[in-house]
Amino acid sequence: MKYRTVGKTGIKVSSLCFGTMSFGGNADEETSKAMFKRCREAGINFFDTANDKKERKINYAKA
Repeated sequence: MKYRTVGKTGIKVSSLCFGTMSFGGNADEETSKAMFKRCREAGINFFDTANDKKERKINYAKA
């Protein structure tokens, strides 16, 4: 995985971002957790948590 530094913060984020808008909607909790886990295994650490009105059914800390 390639990473980029955010400004002068020293924080490194993956070049790929994973959007979670389908979590709790099109993807059930079990599927959402599996996708999140696979992303982390691939080195992705940049997640778009989509600020919308749907309630998210996944707890990212537990995934």
